[in-house]
Amino acid sequence: MTLLASSLGFSSTRREKQTLVTDMDGTLLRGRSSFPYFALVAFEVGGVLRLLFLLLASPLAGLLYYFILESAGIRVLIFATFAGMKVADIESVARAVPPKFYSSDLHPEAWRVFSSCGRRCVLTANPRVMAEAFLKDYLGADMVLGTEIGVYKGSATGLVCAPGIVVGKNKAMALNKAFSDTCMPEIGLGDRKTDAPFMKLCKNCFKTLHLRSVTGLAEDIVPALFSDFKFLECLKLEKCIGLRCLEINAGGSLKSLTVVDCPDLAEITLSASNLKSFSYQGVLPRIQLKNGVNLVDVMLDMRAVIGHNEFDCEELLSLLAALKDVQILTLSGWLLEF
Repeated sequence: MTLLASSLGFSSTRREKQTLVTDMDGTLLRGRSSFPYFALVAFEVGGVLRLLFLLLASPLAGLLYYFILESAGIRVLIFATFAGMKVADIESVARAVPPKFYSSDLHPEAWRVFSSCGRRCVLTANPRVMAEAFLKDYLGADMVLGTEIGVYKGSATGLVCAPGIVVGKNKAMALNKAFSDTCMPEIGLGDRKTDAPFMKLCKNCFKTLHLRSVTGLAEDIVPALFSDFKFLECLKLEKCIGLRCLEINAGGSLKSLTVVDCPDLAEITLSASNLKSFSYQGVLPRIQLKNGVNLVDVMLDMRAVIGHNEFDCEELLSLLAALKDVQILTLSGWLLEF
């Protein structure tokens, strides 16, 4: 799976003998930002002054995280939060305070899959000392692979130990090292493209992917799915906000595409030779069928409300003409009236 929502429709039965590895922020937890938890630990251990120091450092951390390098931003947060703190105090607060906030942010679908597996591993860019107590004591994780911070005479230096922040390829390296003497996990859960390196190490080659209520999808998300998961046969996108353009040009194994209620979608281009089934439900987008498409079953439930495009009678007639050879064609009442 590539995104968290791909766990929807995932069978959670008979997984007791399987191993799962999951990302933490944005996957196991709904929230992608760890800043509130850094702030919580900073205040509980270091008081108001430490929290103020973290807040002053946060603009620099945000600038580095979003515009320069993700790991550099996290390094700033770690230093501002933990430098000089006694490790015993960090561990004590990590057991007592963050778990109730982590628990309220737990993603129900991720938890359903996570809890169904016999062995569970969590990867996180957060310092291991901050997240491990919650993940092991409350969620039953067997292994936590997080960022390690330096320690000198019982106090945290605020510096990060090698190999650095556990993001991107470092997640794959950590997973490889942890499972070097045993079989790799069968199941991987992640929520962003940078999770793909560790997820590709998992055994399962998923053929069905259902993304529901995923926001902020980029236009290149579908090509990324096909490049990372070459056995994908069935793709369903449901209520995905922010997806404006969808281009299916995979020459691989995709056979079925379903799009339901994606309100920002303005254009769909299909040129996948093996695609046999296409189902669309939502506001009217611009749909183009290119050479090589051999659709067999098509369902178009397009509402009379025009989406982000002006109504183009010629384009709609051209689309219907291109579908004249499909074996099964289902149209909404509005199209039939038209």
